[in-house]
Amino acid sequence: MIYEFLVVSVVFVAGVFFVAALGMRGLGIAALGFLVGSFVLVAVGFLLVVCGLPTNPVWMLASTLFLSLALWFGSPIRVKPTQKEWIYLACAFSGLALIVFAAHELNLVKYHIDSFRYLLGAWLLANDNYDLANLNLVTKRNLAVPILQSLGRLYDDGYVRTISPALSASLLLALWWYHSTGTQPAQSNRPQGTPSQTYRYAVGVAMLLLLVSNNRYVFHSFYVNGHLFFGICFVAITASSWLLATRPNMPGPALLGLIAAAIMALTVTRPEAPLAIMLAIAPLLLSDMVTLRSRALVLGVYGASTIVWSSFVIMAFVKAGAQVPAFAIGPLVLGIAALVAIPVLAWSKLTGHRRQLLIAGEALLWLALAGAAILNPQILVESLAATYENVVGGAGAWGASLAFLAALVLLVLILCGDDTLVYLQFPLTAFIPLFLLLAYFRGGGYRVGDGDSLNRMLIQVVPLAALYIAVAATSRCWRAPAFLARRTRLKNHS
Repeated sequence: MIYEFLVVSVVFVAGVFFVAALGMRGLGIAALGFLVGSFVLVAVGFLLVVCGLPTNPVWMLASTLFLSLALWFGSPIRVKPTQKEWIYLACAFSGLALIVFAAHELNLVKYHIDSFRYLLGAWLLANDNYDLANLNLVTKRNLAVPILQSLGRLYDDGYVRTISPALSASLLLALWWYHSTGTQPAQSNRPQGTPSQTYRYAVGVAMLLLLVSNNRYVFHSFYVNGHLFFGICFVAITASSWLLATRPNMPGPALLGLIAAAIMALTVTRPEAPLAIMLAIAPLLLSDMVTLRSRALVLGVYGASTIVWSSFVIMAFVKAGAQVPAFAIGPLVLGIAALVAIPVLAWSKLTGHRRQLLIAGEALLWLALAGAAILNPQILVESLAATYENVVGGAGAWGASLAFLAALVLLVLILCGDDTLVYLQFPLTAFIPLFLLLAYFRGGGYRVGDGDSLNRMLIQVVPLAALYIAVAATSRCWRAPAFLARRTRLKNHS
């Protein structure tokens, strides 16, 4: 137990040094420390694998800590922690120790047959034998979970029991920080109609309760799989983009560094990651509130990460003497297109038509789904029927939580006219047709039951949905439905 605490503490410390070196202050250092440490660890492991360097956990963990310390000592904007920040860090360490203790004493680990495939990848990494990984491990299990779980080999354990619950607890703290920071009034004198601090805190608490009362969120908090880590990376990218574009007083380098690390980590988490990342960064790339250099950096990291990983996957097929499938070539083309498109970001008309371009992008996804449904309607019919049974009928073990969450999202879409929400809204709503398109990519419809792949993938957007609802709840841009507005105008005229 003590060895596991030391290992996860190194991950946390690496994340703290990383964000602090780039200018993060206050609660954000403690709130984001473990998440960013995990992102950097996966990113470092990703580079070690593709470069053919040693991947044993000692080397990966040491490289991660070295990178963060080098960034700290070489950064011109680092600031020593204040007394309050030391208190935050001490509380975070205490919480991490409590999670390690509970993870070992309560034995709440959840697993599925896929979990053993991830642990096989972790074992290969720990023994510097990932070159022996078969195509199933490379293309379906990827690297993120194996890298994180390989740390258990440092103390002769098969996996790290603390990883999933620690990531879950850190996500809750990070969501609180994102919400409280992003909804705080910019002016010292609160403008009329701006929600009070008490109200904002109450909404933040409600947001966290919305998650911890969700059966599937609790399940994934102890599940050996990549879905929750995917959701964490996804919400970290979108929420950091939202702050970067709407809060000019935020530490830009820290948010950009977080986004870059999360993109690299998400790239090797699940096969659909390249498409999901493009949805997450699209509003940022089209924002005129973010500098061209920052947007080019984000797109460059995305393009380079996608090219490197997809090239590695293609080479795995070549070495195995198998035909390279389209799903391996597609991300490579997407990554190359991203790098080629970097100069286009300087075109002013691109940011001037952001709203129209985002609407068009989401419409294209729906059109692609419609086209696929025309060619093969059975897959869509089976997927929709199974999803209904899983989400509404109770077969997916969601209870009423996901349907309730979807109803709140729909309410915000109809009644909240806050344009700044697009950074959270577009990735969330555009993911819906993408989920359904993935059924066509895999060649079969989704199934009824809590083990169905889509039923498990839905958790990947739940944290973002909760944050989106909470941020909207503090907005001043709510409007009455059109029919009520007409009745009010008629009544006033009469």
